Amino acid sequence: MRSDDLRHSAASFHIARGANVYEVQEMLGHAKPRITLDVYGERWKRSGEEHAERMEPAIRGALAIRPQDARVVGLR
Repeated sequence: MRSDDLRHSAASFHIARGANVYEVQEMLGHAKPRITLDVYGERWKRSGEEHAERMEPAIRGALAIRPQDARVVGLR
C-alpha cells in the first residue's frame, strides 16, 4: 500500500464521520480548501446525503412542536 492510498483512506474515513473541509485540509496539509474539495468533493456529496437522513428525525421533531409547547424566554 502506498502512502497516498493511506492518505485517501484517512480522508474518506474522516469525511464519512462528519469532518468538514477545513479539518480535512489541515489534516492533509493542503494549502487551500479548494485543493481538498477538488480531490475529495465527491465524498462530501455522499456524506451530505447521509447527514440529511440522520437529521430527518430531529427536523420532524422540531416541526411537531406546537405553539403551546413553546417556552417564553425573557431578556434581562
